[in-house]
Amino acid sequence: MRKIILGGCLLAAGFAAQAGENPFVEEVFVAPDQYQKDPPISGKMAADNCSACHGTQGRVFDEVIPPLAGMPKETFVKLMMRFKSDKYPAIIMNKVARAFTDGEIERMGEYFEKQPATPWLEPGKSE
Repeated sequence: MRKIILGGCLLAAGFAAQAGENPFVEEVFVAPDQYQKDPPISGKMAADNCSACHGTQGRVFDEVIPPLAGMPKETFVKLMMRFKSDKYPAIIMNKVARAFTDGEIERMGEYFEKQPATPWLEPGKSE
């Protein structure tokens, strides 16, 4: 009996979706022209996405991943735009750069330029 009821519900849902009468679509999905009116995210908020590899505030200094802290805005923007357009081939950064708008990249550059170009100290060490 449960299979018959479940089948009937699925069939009814299929007919409703086919007819374009899904009452949940408007509540769940937002048209792109609506969410694009949101205020732009800050450079810090966008830059937080970089912390997994480049460290908090871009302050990881090692020989594999370059630090972003203290990088001139123009340099940051130029590099990100080259990654975004695939002019610099990279396994990860091309995809990462394409996730940001040009405005977000500009704001990230402003944020990183203002960060101190000093590495975080290792636990237990003092300056």
